[in-house]
Amino acid sequence: MSLKNLAKDLLVKARQELAVEEILDQLSAVSHEEMQLQLAGDNQKKAFWINLYNAINILFLRTDPDIINTQNGRVLHFSTRKIEVGGHLCSLNFIEHGLLRISRIRWGRGYLKKPYISPYEKNFRLSEPDPRIHFALNYGATSCPPVRIYDSNKVENQLELAAVSFLDSKITYYAEENIVHVSQIFNWYLGDFGGEKGILEYLRKYQKIPEETDPMIIYNTYNWNPSINFVQND
Repeated sequence: MSLKNLAKDLLVKARQELAVEEILDQLSAVSHEEMQLQLAGDNQKKAFWINLYNAINILFLRTDPDIINTQNGRVLHFSTRKIEVGGHLCSLNFIEHGLLRISRIRWGRGYLKKPYISPYEKNFRLSEPDPRIHFALNYGATSCPPVRIYDSNKVENQLELAAVSFLDSKITYYAEENIVHVSQIFNWYLGDFGGEKGILEYLRKYQKIPEETDPMIIYNTYNWNPSINFVQND
């Protein structure tokens, strides 16, 4: 079976509200040997886990989209183990913080690593950090980046497009006050971006603030109203 296609198909069917039981059964039954073979590099892992994350989120928000409106609801939604992949029950938090953020503690803002890492997590997490994953994961809320289908052969270009699109829509620089308003995502995962100095370097890289400026950063309030946007594949 092709893990790449299973994750893509799950995301497509989740979006279209079609039956997904057969795909879930195949994901549950895949062997670790097959996972290691098909998820051999970071590009394969990024595309697979991002697609799977967004698909699972969509599937489970169908029944209760308002669960993300409250802090307690969000904790329950993201921490509950929802899907079995290779015999391992995965939560959204596990996929995001364990596999895509390389074993970071969820509330550590990118500065704290998990003290215990299972063999499964070690085998199937990324080998190098990539903060652009924050512009690809959709929590089901208005302030989230849109959902696109990622392909391991194009994931680098797709993540660049996702970063540019998200920054264009969420970053506002006020020259007279020398203030830049950014998504709350930068605050939640401050360490992933190298602290506030790293955020400013990131914004300069994407030409969202002038090269010679050093503005104050204001983190926008996150809008948790349920809403999932999709974009066409690039």
